[in-house]
Amino acid sequence: MAEHPTHIRHLLLCEFESGHPAAEAHRNLSQVFGTEAPSERSVSAWFQRFKAGNKKVKDEPRSYRPTAISFNELKNLAEHHPYEGVRYFAASLGCSLSTVTVSEACSVHNGFDFTVENKHVLGFQK
Repeated sequence: MAEHPTHIRHLLLCEFESGHPAAEAHRNLSQVFGTEAPSERSVSAWFQRFKAGNKKVKDEPRSYRPTAISFNELKNLAEHHPYEGVRYFAASLGCSLSTVTVSEACSVHNGFDFTVENKHVLGFQK
């Protein structure tokens, strides 16, 4: 978006409070912001939110799985469960399979050298 998303959402709320339909609000924003305007689908989604009574325009916190895992957590888990696979590590650490895919190559029973020099190769947090 051309402007900060919260500013655009304020404009959407103004359009909603003015009684304009979502399609008209989208056209109005497109005239001002061109290709940087939110899509008609996004405008409709925001109008549905407003209609349901949620008129907050700030981003709400989202829950997500971590994209990085602690080196020490993985090392500890691998030491205590040396024959477990990637799925076990992902479930235990609460992250996606892709985050711990390297654990198969670096698990203790595979003889990976858990040294400071190797942390950057694996993308682990300190």
